[in-house]
Amino acid sequence: PSIKAKLLLLHGWDDPMATPSDVLAISQELTDANADWQLHAYGNTMHAFTAPGANDPANGTVYDAVADRRSWRAASNFLDELFLDLT
Repeated sequence: PSIKAKLLLLHGWDDPMATPSDVLAISQELTDANADWQLHAYGNTMHAFTAPGANDPANGTVYDAVADRRSWRAASNFLDELFLDLT
C-alpha cells in the first residue's frame, strides 16, 4: 500500500497514550507505505501539550508552552511547504 498524503506527526515524547515504541511502530508503518512523512518529537513533553488547560500529570496530559510554540512553527512550516511552495 502507498500513502499519497504528506504527513506531519507532532509528538510529546513522554506521552503515555503514545509511547516511544508506538511512535517507532507508526514510523515504520509509514515508511513501509512509502509515505512522505516527518516526525517532530518534543522531549519531557506529555499528551495535550498544546492545550493550555491541560494539567493532569497523573493521566499524562500537561500543557507545555515551549513544545506548543515549537509545534506551531513546525505545523506552519509544513503548511507553507504544502500550499506556498508549489514547485
